[in-house]
Amino acid sequence: MRDPGARLHETGVRWGGVCAGVLILLAGLGGWLRAVHAEPNAPPVVLEIEITGNQRIEPDVIRLKILTKPGTALNPRTVREDIRTIMKTGYFRHVTVEELAVSGGVHLVYRVEERPTIRDIRFQGNDELKEKDLQEVVTLQPNHFLSVSQLKENVGKIRKLYANEGYFLADVDYEIEPLPNNQVAVVFGIQENEEIKVRRVLFLGNRAFPDSKLRKVVETKKKGLFSFLTSSGVYKEDILRDDVTRLTLFYLDHGYLQFSADKPLTLTTADGMYICFVLSEGSQYTVKEIRWETLNEQEELHFRSKQQLQSGEIFSREKLQRDIAAMTDYFTDRGYAFAEITPLYFPDESARTVNVAYRVNKGPKVRIGEIVIRGNTKTRDKVIRREMETVEGDVYSGSALRDSRAEINRLGFFESVNVSTETAPEPDRLNVVVDVKEGQTGTLSGGAGFSSTDQFVFMANITQSNLFGRAQVVSLNAEIGGTRQNFSLSFTEPWLFDIPLSAGVDAYLTEREYTDFTRNAVGGAFRLGYEFFRNIRANVMYKYEQVEITDVSIFAPITLAGEAGRSTTSSVTFYTVHDTLDNPMYPTQGWMNMASVEFAGTVFGGDNDFVKIRLDTGYYLPLFWGTTIHARARLGLGYGMSGDRLPVFERFFVGGISTVRGYDVRSLGPETQGTVIGGNKELIFNVEYIFPLVPQVKLRGLVFFDAGNAFSEDEGLNFQGLRLSAGGGFRWFSPMGPLTFVLGFPIDRRPGEDSSAVQFSIGAPF
Repeated sequence: MRDPGARLHETGVRWGGVCAGVLILLAGLGGWLRAVHAEPNAPPVVLEIEITGNQRIEPDVIRLKILTKPGTALNPRTVREDIRTIMKTGYFRHVTVEELAVSGGVHLVYRVEERPTIRDIRFQGNDELKEKDLQEVVTLQPNHFLSVSQLKENVGKIRKLYANEGYFLADVDYEIEPLPNNQVAVVFGIQENEEIKVRRVLFLGNRAFPDSKLRKVVETKKKGLFSFLTSSGVYKEDILRDDVTRLTLFYLDHGYLQFSADKPLTLTTADGMYICFVLSEGSQYTVKEIRWETLNEQEELHFRSKQQLQSGEIFSREKLQRDIAAMTDYFTDRGYAFAEITPLYFPDESARTVNVAYRVNKGPKVRIGEIVIRGNTKTRDKVIRREMETVEGDVYSGSALRDSRAEINRLGFFESVNVSTETAPEPDRLNVVVDVKEGQTGTLSGGAGFSSTDQFVFMANITQSNLFGRAQVVSLNAEIGGTRQNFSLSFTEPWLFDIPLSAGVDAYLTEREYTDFTRNAVGGAFRLGYEFFRNIRANVMYKYEQVEITDVSIFAPITLAGEAGRSTTSSVTFYTVHDTLDNPMYPTQGWMNMASVEFAGTVFGGDNDFVKIRLDTGYYLPLFWGTTIHARARLGLGYGMSGDRLPVFERFFVGGISTVRGYDVRSLGPETQGTVIGGNKELIFNVEYIFPLVPQVKLRGLVFFDAGNAFSEDEGLNFQGLRLSAGGGFRWFSPMGPLTFVLGFPIDRRPGEDSSAVQFSIGAPF
């Protein structure tokens, strides 16, 4: 019989083997399960990235954009973000990614399809607008990738351009012509259709003002008799939108605080467009009370005495704005550069009155820190600095900065002048920045003229008005014609010894053949001037001249025959100039006044004794739409001393482009035996209406009316004796200098005088 203990041991061994086998089986099954479920949680490694399909864009440019890099685990979300990033560059039409399984990881292939590039941009069907006008609004450019959204945007720009030119019905489309090497040509097809003319402008809801009054406010006008000249009657969207603002400001200037206007209604018919402004006027308000906040009593009294908007008056936005501007100037001229004036309104609808309060925030008081000058590549800093009305350390003044800009601009050296401020390191300082853009200061010009007296005359001039960047002026002038030759050389230093003392020298040689004699002259002058007051300069000039009268005809008047031979004139001239022109070469506003008296006599070492007085005044008045009125008057008087007559070469001769246009040069004045001998008096009036033709190149048109003549010792100055002319022309600030061309017509033409005269010159306007 077997031992029970042995059986128990045997059984234990047997169950132990079974358990071990089960454990081994379970371990193997667990390893298998871990292996099966481990694959999704262990993304493959990106071993290589390939870029294909690109033609112009380098592969490295794309690789820099994407986040997926070789050696990193593959992340589908990152790959999708890479696709979006590549598409955002705008260079590609399509982007796809392909995963290729390789040993140890994956190989990613980014396949791109580039957008086509623009090789050419063309326009078809544009007859009324030039191609360069269309190119200015088109933002597509050759050699750039084509963007359909940008292309559609450009269609809208062209359509808007046509609408602003009156072609409201213009139709614009585009075509894309494929070309080799993934290039395209963009063709804008334009069907201009008829220009839409405004037939009538109507107003709805206006009770306070009639339509006729409001039509003068808006710029949109109906087609008129002279529309072909003035461009009136053309429908323009931008102008129509601005007309709503013009009406709003007009009503606010007349007290209608609640005025509003909807978008104008338009109706296009077969004969044109009808436009209706829908208005809501509201009530008219009167100013009841005006008060100032945060001001002391003295300041308030000052503003009350100066204000334009008064209690009891109809409210006016324009007067309010002028008062705000005056208050702002008052504080900025006293150092408060950041002064702010905020108007507050308290309307009473039942009483139809409004109380106005000005909230004044002066801000800190500041001084001028550093004055920085930029952009002057030629002109020296000191030339600009000496025109400044303020210096470092001065209390800030807004008007001084405005005046400084005007004075720098009046030098005529710069295309643009801008004076601004910027913060300084010190909290109580502001730096002033003067930005200039150098313009043309040297001119080499020429011209020609023709008259029955001089035949052809050729003129040449070399002028440098900013020599070596010092504002020194040197000029060489020559005139050569069949009957005259003039040569002159001048030099001017405007700031001698770095003070506003100008000095200049002149030398000249002239020869002129008249009908009955020939005049030769050689001489020179020395000038000094000092600016005693702003824009007012006093000058003195000494002139020495030798004149020789030869070839005197036996038929010449006795007054001419008596002056044959050589004589010397030695004279001193005192003259004052008041000059406030905004630009010496291209003036649009300001005064130019001059008064002079010249004394010549033996006391100065000469042979001729006389005195000459000249008065000259001119004014440029800016009007609307960039137009200007220029009016000028001149008076000249001359008297011989010690019983002598005024020498013939010092007498006044009138006629020509610089005096009375439409007549030949020096053809007007007293005559003896058919020869113009000049007068001892002259009186000249000129009126011009100047209007812009092509503002971009400073081309302006003009129409004029002139009246003038010279009078002898036996005549008095009289308006009945003035010769009249009228005409038109243009002025162009050309690369060679200011060019003036006029066609003049004598109004009271006499026998032997031409019916018209074509005259032109190069130089500053007279």
